[in-house]
Amino acid sequence: MLTAMLQNPQLYGAVVAGVPVADMLRFPMHTFGLSWKPEYGDPDRPADFAWLKAYSPLHNVMPGVRYPPLLILTADNDQRVVPAHAYKLAATLREISPASEVFVRTRRGAGHGAGNAYSKSLEFQADVVAFLATRLGGPIEELPRIDG
Repeated sequence: MLTAMLQNPQLYGAVVAGVPVADMLRFPMHTFGLSWKPEYGDPDRPADFAWLKAYSPLHNVMPGVRYPPLLILTADNDQRVVPAHAYKLAATLREISPASEVFVRTRRGAGHGAGNAYSKSLEFQADVVAFLATRLGGPIEELPRIDG
């Protein structure tokens, strides 16, 4: 989703990026990233480096472009996709494209997804819905109750 947003920002009213792998040139340096080389390619090989850089979200932020509002989701204990991806992307967007709205929502004391407290998951999803509703318009309609 991030690559699509960066390539065609005019197509989106708002974007939510969940635990994104944003730095396609340095992903093998962090935790599980080394195991992704068969899927993504190896940035140490020149041919792979060229095409990884061509779509790497972190490396394709264009100066002066106003991107749609972006909410980046991460977790402080995520060992699969380290939070550095989210933080680096947010910092890069804020520096290179300061007119863009960029937010990072970090789940505290949580990992990549499974095993997190249900109440924390609800709170996290409520923040996503609130972000989208405020950026895309609302109100959110209450669904009819189904009794049965």
